Amino acid sequence: MSKRIFVSIVLAFLLGEQAFACGGCVDSGVGYSSSNASIQNLLQEETRTAAEILKEALIVAQSMATEKSNDLSIQKIERFEKEILSKSKKEIFLLEQQNKLESSNVNIKSMQ
Repeated sequence: MSKRIFVSIVLAFLLGEQAFACGGCVDSGVGYSSSNASIQNLLQEETRTAAEILKEALIVAQSMATEKSNDLSIQKIERFEKEILSKSKKEIFLLEQQNKLESSNVNIKSMQ
């Protein structure tokens, strides 16, 4: 996406230079000069191009922020899953130990 923005900037620059060099040029006798209207048109076009580039940059930034947020959410979920797994293993171990103790108690009572 950043390549796209770079290409847009380069194209805007090149097109802007061409428009300024040839658009609305008038022979003043000493050389070619641009009329006020052509300069205003050029500035308006450059403003539109800059606005489009900024919109694209905003879209890229938003998608990057969303991607980062998704990555963080996935990390939180994975951490939570690990915690649950760890607690479950501890709980299973404690239940097994409790069952062994109860079984031993039953065996002792049956021996008496």
